[in-house]
Amino acid sequence: MTRVLKYSVGDTSPSLSLLLKADDEKAIPLADAIVYAKIRKDGSTVNTNDSNNICTIVSESGGQARYDFVNTDLPSEGKYNLQIQCAFITGRVFTNKENIVIQVKVKF
Repeated sequence: MTRVLKYSVGDTSPSLSLLLKADDEKAIPLADAIVYAKIRKDGSTVNTNDSNNICTIVSESGGQARYDFVNTDLPSEGKYNLQIQCAFITGRVFTNKENIVIQVKVKF
């Protein structure tokens, strides 16, 4: 499944709401996790938001998190890919299977 979001260069709102689920469709418990949103322009090997990529956990038991964009996350027009990863204190890493594409245009 692919979710397509539309933003303008430098937009910081709206925040991205996330519901993290395992393959069995059950919510992933986030009590012992840090959730990261990694944004990369299509064709690039460098993330645009490495200095600000930690999500806010909204519901630990419900697998809900939120990513608040900063104005440098989407610095130019084009297509970006966003990947969500959860790092647990046990050392396990979960990468969300949902493909999130962000289409960015220049502001008028």
